[in-house]
Amino acid sequence: MNGRTVGMVGNNPKYAAGCLDINASVKGARFVRFCDAFNIPIITFVDVPGFLPGTAQEYGGIIRHGAKLLYAFAEATVPKITVITRKAYGEEKLMFWREKKEYNAKFTNPFSASIRGFIDDIIDPSTTRYRICRDLDLLQKKKMDVPWKKHANMPL
Repeated sequence: MNGRTVGMVGNNPKYAAGCLDINASVKGARFVRFCDAFNIPIITFVDVPGFLPGTAQEYGGIIRHGAKLLYAFAEATVPKITVITRKAYGEEKLMFWREKKEYNAKFTNPFSASIRGFIDDIIDPSTTRYRICRDLDLLQKKKMDVPWKKHANMPL
């Protein structure tokens, strides 16, 4: 991005509707840890409805492997920018809500998320590259004492 090395994380919504499976979770965790080990900022494009359901995934440990991805993102100290392109939720929330329509009106639109401070801004898609580059410039000036290599890139 403007001559700056960045790590890009994304998924393919045409494969399994964009759901995260075991392999995607492990691959993502490994990549995030690699970027963090060498102080490479991470840009994530999100279009994920949740984890892939099914007995094969459950018996294979989707919760454990999915936690690796979540933990890698939480542990990373590099600048992280997330662009939500479409979906960023889990359907499991709906089973506890009385009315799906009421839930959607209250929680699933970007304006209510922005008002509550869950997201920083709603942008025109044509300005995405400009905004990412601008935000990377701002984050590059952030002072943090971190070594060139913070940790090893252990095999996951």
